[in-house]
Amino acid sequence: MGRSARRDKIDKGRDTLPKGGGFIKRTRVSIAFLVLGLFYISACTRHEEANARSKNNGAVKVFKPVISMDNERRLQEAVENGYHVWRKNAVDAAHAALVNEGVNVTINDLKLLSENGKEAVVTAQDKRMTHYKIICQRLIKPDGIWTATEIDMVTLNVMEEMEGKSN
Repeated sequence: MGRSARRDKIDKGRDTLPKGGGFIKRTRVSIAFLVLGLFYISACTRHEEANARSKNNGAVKVFKPVISMDNERRLQEAVENGYHVWRKNAVDAAHAALVNEGVNVTINDLKLLSENGKEAVVTAQDKRMTHYKIICQRLIKPDGIWTATEIDMVTLNVMEEMEGKSN
């Protein structure tokens, strides 16, 4: 078999492939949709969020931060070794949780409503008149660090409606 015969055989094999690369284009589009879908799903699982609408178009939003128990154990060990001792204060832990969520509040804007050995309730209000209720719990041990497990955000319209119903 000469050189030209081999080249003819190779060229005949190329003729059997689909023209225009349609398979490759469909594969690229499928991969793009798959990547976008995974990105969307990962963004949705960052926070569990529930909304309830009021008559005045205000809203109550409940955020449940994602908590890693391994990370909480490491933080507890760090506090026991003398680092991050502010985590033993529920108000400081609530402030850190709000700042992590992008809320612009100072430590002076927070007030401790109640605290028992296992759970604390802290409130705050930002400059946009949005009220926050932060539930902190001791997840690792009874006298351990406080962790924000729930953040309720209440807009001004809902607060006015709630105050009107209580009067």
